[in-house]
Amino acid sequence: MAIQRTFVSMSGSDSNPGTRALPCRSFQAALAGTTPGGEVVALDSGDYAPFVIDKAVTVAAAPGVYAAISVSSGDGIYVRAGGSDAVVLRNLFLTGVGGRHGIFFETGGSLDLEFITATGFAGRGLRMTAVNAAASLVVRDSVFRANSAGVVVNGSTGGAIRVEIERTCADRNRDNGFWFLGGVRGTVRNAAAAGNASSGFFFQPEAVVTVFDSVADGNANGAAVMDPGTQVQVTLAGVVLANNLSVGVMASPASLVRIGGSTITGNGTGISNTGGTVETLQDNLVRGNAMDVVGILTLIAKT
Repeated sequence: MAIQRTFVSMSGSDSNPGTRALPCRSFQAALAGTTPGGEVVALDSGDYAPFVIDKAVTVAAAPGVYAAISVSSGDGIYVRAGGSDAVVLRNLFLTGVGGRHGIFFETGGSLDLEFITATGFAGRGLRMTAVNAAASLVVRDSVFRANSAGVVVNGSTGGAIRVEIERTCADRNRDNGFWFLGGVRGTVRNAAAAGNASSGFFFQPEAVVTVFDSVADGNANGAAVMDPGTQVQVTLAGVVLANNLSVGVMASPASLVRIGGSTITGNGTGISNTGGTVETLQDNLVRGNAMDVVGILTLIAKT
């Protein structure tokens, strides 16, 4: 009989019912015995197997527990829940040793990540697709490091995926750190993208995203819009874009980029506008780049 809260432990057995006294060994077995909307809790530190989520549930490690998930093939956590299902993942550490994505959110109503680390994956640390065009993603206090790409949110054409990312890092990935494409709407706050081989923040057509109180340092580009940038609207507020090899802020044709209260320094080019619209408040610091500005800027007075 399924129960509301189940447990896993390194000393558990998958033949157990998943109670605290008789925990399961794997998350997958515990999930099978958990009611929709219930919880699965890891009691002790150790290496746990990858798993698939197909219902509303919270999967978490207890405070102080290092619940590691090593992934040699496929995805570490594959979420294919129902269209209204809410999934929460908390305090889990995923390592790719040949695996594809750390977390793949394919279907579901919402996914909340808290204190998640995903590193070393051949694909994305976190990948979200848009089978449910109105799904939502919240990421807080997490790290996506040394993957092909850090966080990739792929909305559908005309969709309205909602995204909130806060206090999260995407570092040393082999492509983009944070990557938004399709019908994505949301905010990124107190985030850091450093040392990524492509862009720290990358935006493709239809993405409408505000980034504030964040840093892009030491990437190829700091914040860049794909060419063409059809229906892309990016707002950078209180963002530091520094020491990026090519461009601090790149606006492509048909895109709209707004910049306010930001510091753009130490880049190859500070701001490059190749045919979009760049609205800049007169409170930005754009100095100390090899070339500060290329293209036309629209100066906006503070109100």
